[in-house]
Amino acid sequence: MNSYFLKWVDLLNIEDTDVQETEVNSYFTQLGKTVSTNQDMLFTFCNVMIKTSINLTLNNHKGDKRLNNSTLDYRFIDSFIKLVVVLIDSFSNFNKQDFMNQIFTFIRVKLEEDHNS
Repeated sequence: MNSYFLKWVDLLNIEDTDVQETEVNSYFTQLGKTVSTNQDMLFTFCNVMIKTSINLTLNNHKGDKRLNNSTLDYRFIDSFIKLVVVLIDSFSNFNKQDFMNQIFTFIRVKLEEDHNS
């Protein structure tokens, strides 16, 4: 699931809009087959996205902390937010309020874990 989210981050950084659109459409076709019919799988994927986006914003790919706030890499959190918006719009077979409550719960848990460590 982690690599699936990182693929999304890479897709958002494709500069050729035609190529990006084709790749994003393919991505959502695959995603739809995986998570659209299974809410638990969708929540697992979202939890992985939250942890990965926060970790990679604060740390580099080797796990080293970024030096200061000016070196934080926000494209991971930006990608996460964009994907959540698309998921809310794309999958009509679940309650959007329950979905967002679960997202906020995952965020709270991740931030509490980081604060306690």
